[in-house]
Amino acid sequence: MKKVGFLITALTLIIFASCKKSEEFVNPEYMCECGNITWQGEQFPLLAAEYTRVNDSLPLSRRYYLTADVASETETETHSVNIYFDLDSIDQPEFFINLDTVDVYIEEIDLNSDLPFKTFTATDGIVNVNGAVLGGRETASMDLILRQTVGGAPAGLEFSFKGNFAVFVE
Repeated sequence: MKKVGFLITALTLIIFASCKKSEEFVNPEYMCECGNITWQGEQFPLLAAEYTRVNDSLPLSRRYYLTADVASETETETHSVNIYFDLDSIDQPEFFINLDTVDVYIEEIDLNSDLPFKTFTATDGIVNVNGAVLGGRETASMDLILRQTVGGAPAGLEFSFKGNFAVFVE
């Protein structure tokens, strides 16, 4: 009987000794620390910034993909912004929306809204790129004027959209 009591006491001590409070888990997949966007006048950190080549035969072409959680503290459902833009080549430091070949597509997913999916297009602005031609860290910033699109055509009022990000080019 003493052995059973001793075993229970020993197991209890082992269990309590092995339990310790650890820091709150934060999924590193969503901690890119790769840039920020300003959406509707408020700044938000990016969750991800990635690139691919638009065309494999054009090694300096880029298709960037950025995403950010833009939910306010009172929103309980998903509210995010996804940004896609294409550049034929990063061989110049500045790209003007109305003069250069820059395709910008932005979607807002707001499950807190009566209209949960909206798309936007850039009507004016500039994209600055510090291209990593030989690989490494590539940075970009944008200062754009956006309009919502309805049926593929710009509609509604214009508003400012800014951001900056970095990707690692292999």
